[in-house]
Amino acid sequence: MYKKYFWALSLCAVLLGINGCKERPSLPQKQQPILRKPIQTDIAIDIHNPGNKRFDGGIASEGFDLGMIRLGKHGNTERLVFDSYKQDNKSETPSVHATHSGKYHFIYAPQKKLIVATINGYKGFSALSGNKIRRFDKSDTIDSVRLLKTPHKNSYKFVIILKRPADINVFDLTHPARIVVDITPRTSVE
Repeated sequence: MYKKYFWALSLCAVLLGINGCKERPSLPQKQQPILRKPIQTDIAIDIHNPGNKRFDGGIASEGFDLGMIRLGKHGNTERLVFDSYKQDNKSETPSVHATHSGKYHFIYAPQKKLIVATINGYKGFSALSGNKIRRFDKSDTIDSVRLLKTPHKNSYKFVIILKRPADINVFDLTHPARIVVDITPRTSVE
């Protein structure tokens, strides 16, 4: 019994550096996490800049989910379509189309190649759930759509990052509800 007790004390002494141990044994260090470039969570643009274009629409409502983002090409124009669904607490994925879109505000800053959007009346944004970003590698004009921090409960803020200067138009369609962003690349820089 004394041998086991002595052995345990000797081990403690070695670990603590007692009794002439010159070096304390190194314990395994915690592995450092791999650092990734953080996603920018807030985009600052001057809403009063006369070069920016503003698009507003939709109907004040509540309980929607932005369930899908689709990209289509119509000639030289690329069309982003944001499909609105009714929020259903029973299902994880939206399944019932809404008849109209909630209120939306889009501001296009051509000098920064950014479209900053705020949608109101939405409880969910399941189209960007998980990673909060959708890249469009095959697009000539659109780089990505990124979800940003939103200070309000029933609204979402996101940014559409463009690869090059473009002319845009934003409008909404009903039955089924969707917000449409038409993006046409500029042939010459103004």
